[in-house]
Amino acid sequence: WHIGAKQSATLFIDDIIARIKDDPLARWIYMGDAGECVTTTSKGNIYEQLLNPGDQMRTAADLMTPIKDKGLFGCRGNHGNRLDKASGVGWDEMLCSRIGIPYMGVAAFANIELKRGGTKVPASLYAHHGSASAVTPAGKMSATHKAEKFILADVILTAHHHGCGEG
Repeated sequence: WHIGAKQSATLFIDDIIARIKDDPLARWIYMGDAGECVTTTSKGNIYEQLLNPGDQMRTAADLMTPIKDKGLFGCRGNHGNRLDKASGVGWDEMLCSRIGIPYMGVAAFANIELKRGGTKVPASLYAHHGSASAVTPAGKMSATHKAEKFILADVILTAHHHGCGEG
């Protein structure tokens, strides 16, 4: 979501939250980067941020409050990790704690059940923020598929490439 950055898509965030809230079967996983978390050593400009990292966290937690009971767990993103590396403050871990979902660190494996029609189907899931900085849709898809070479899971989730439902 990159809350605090000028390009943060507020309407998109509100839409996703409403869809999760209104769907009784919906569940979600926090994949990192709810906040922009720019530091003085980051690529971004700290003086162009709309909110400081503390206000970014409070805003993210407030937005997630209506759906917090549907959250399964959270993983670290590269933006929250900036603050952790610079100060020892685990931004993503604190956000997960604040909204009451387990924090799994860098990545997580989970066994889940998917519902197909009236049938429950067991599935293995791997979640990791990802690390590729691809720009083109083809590059993003290539980066997403890299995990398939060394992870055996029915569902592999990554987020770093900033694509939602692409592919």
